[in-house]
Amino acid sequence: DGAGSRPDAEGDAHRRVELQRLARLVDTGPEEAFDRLTRLARRITGAPIALISMVGVNRQFFKSADGLAETLRTEARETPLHQSVCRTVVGTDAPLVLEDLALDPVFCEHPALTEFHLGSYLGYPVHAPDGTPLGSLCVMGTEPRAWTEGDQEAVRDLAALAEQEVALRIQAEDAWLRARDARQEADREAAEKAFLRGIFDALPMAVALQDGVGRTLGFNARWEELPRGASGEAPAFLDDPEVVAGLARVRRGEAEEYLKDLNRWEAGRERWFRLRAAGIPVEGGRRV
Repeated sequence: DGAGSRPDAEGDAHRRVELQRLARLVDTGPEEAFDRLTRLARRITGAPIALISMVGVNRQFFKSADGLAETLRTEARETPLHQSVCRTVVGTDAPLVLEDLALDPVFCEHPALTEFHLGSYLGYPVHAPDGTPLGSLCVMGTEPRAWTEGDQEAVRDLAALAEQEVALRIQAEDAWLRARDARQEADREAAEKAFLRGIFDALPMAVALQDGVGRTLGFNARWEELPRGASGEAPAFLDDPEVVAGLARVRRGEAEEYLKDLNRWEAGRERWFRLRAAGIPVEGGRRV
């Protein structure tokens, strides 16, 4: 039952599964990017089976399985974890070279031998960019065999190519997720601003916010209805020298607030306004 592997810490296993799903390596169909590697592994080594296996919490999933159906007469894309030899590669994070499972003291009773009648195994880990082992690229045979240095170098190099494909997928998915999160954050901020503006506009009084030098940062709909001054841009009362001085005192922090009753003639009638300016301390200055 996976003899020879160290037990995964629960966090390690779940991190591995998270990365596998991020790169779409599990519960997805065959893809040429990985099938090409297993075909090459079989061709170079002459092994009847080549797999790219993703090791999960309680199963292994075959992202690519070349020769498996012909050799073992199964179309399975996954097996329970206790039947996996690849879990040892992931658990030890090291290559595994087995020339004869029946003679190996660790694997002589492994289900790979007793249930699937495998005789030999050669596998290298496949890592995520952060170094997390996700699974393995391996070749297997139904007979014992001596794996040559050339076999081992080929499987090692093909596992490295599989890692490059995994890295590209994770980087692309990370970029997509960051862009999605940025869009969602922008949408959230826009919705919040629209909500606050709706409340702001519903107030019965005219309201505006100015910075520390008198620039208007925002205002509501009632503010836009106030009688305009000579420039046509700002309300007329902002041209009053007494108001200008009162607002300046609030901006400088010399007064907490400024109150002023104002009257204006508009369209042949007199209108009265009460102006209240309050100081708001903020980092690096004040708002009014």
